[in-house]
Amino acid sequence: MYGHVARQPIFDKNLNIFGYELLFRDGALTFPTDVSGDTATSELLSSTFLTSDIYTYTGIKKAFVNFTRNHLVNRIPLLFPREITVVEILEDVSPEADVVAACQEIAQKGFTIALARGHPGPHPLNPRNSPAAADGRRPRQGTGF
Repeated sequence: MYGHVARQPIFDKNLNIFGYELLFRDGALTFPTDVSGDTATSELLSSTFLTSDIYTYTGIKKAFVNFTRNHLVNRIPLLFPREITVVEILEDVSPEADVVAACQEIAQKGFTIALARGHPGPHPLNPRNSPAAADGRRPRQGTGF
């Protein structure tokens, strides 16, 4: 599969760029496709961390990556540098025991966990209540909280 990487800036409350949400885009299309979440995340990780330099996409800022349930329970985030990788969990990931255990281990290893906007905070998938997701909101381009 051939894909592209899109990035969306994430701003702090002072409108400084805190990091970038990295998004998989299929082929030359610039919008989301019907590719599964597992495939999209795997392709994104391969494109940004394994076959190129992640800093090309983020500079020295954080890289927010959407990890699926399968990636979490298989501890895939632990294969990437915790200093730059933010483990983003989307609304469709349920707080089942194996997922909660994985998130606890990932957080204990020093990773930041960010919950997508649809998750209420505090939440069992964010064991340390990481600042990046403290209130479930992340400022986007053109907005500030």
